[in-house]
Amino acid sequence: MLHKNQLYAVLAITLAAAIASFSLAYTNAEPPSPRLYFSAAAITQDGRGVIVPFRMYLVHGNGRILVNVAGTTFSDDVENSLRKARQNAERITKTSLKGVDIVLETAEEKQAVSGESAGTVFTMAIASLSTGRPLKQ
Repeated sequence: MLHKNQLYAVLAITLAAAIASFSLAYTNAEPPSPRLYFSAAAITQDGRGVIVPFRMYLVHGNGRILVNVAGTTFSDDVENSLRKARQNAERITKTSLKGVDIVLETAEEKQAVSGESAGTVFTMAIASLSTGRPLKQ
């Protein structure tokens, strides 16, 4: 059975190892790509046209498309538009994004948005981030 001092020593060593491991992983982690800010046209449920601000960036991953929409609801056609945009960007840039996750964020107020009209803008944003070539304003 461990004495109280031995138990404290084991706990201290375990804690130090955990902190060192986290620090090493954190400092060696690949940073995400630069963030790209852009706007795209969309349609609300009541048929109004709106301009939605987006932020997109790439991180190492397994080819997922991650959407953080802060309360905005997107219909399936927007999700399909993102998938097609990824495929088109890969074809246009002749690069594979299999090891990359695409992160799309918006802080737009709560609303339901639909429409595939953002597909071209999403394609350009993904291509820009994957090649490092900036979009023209």
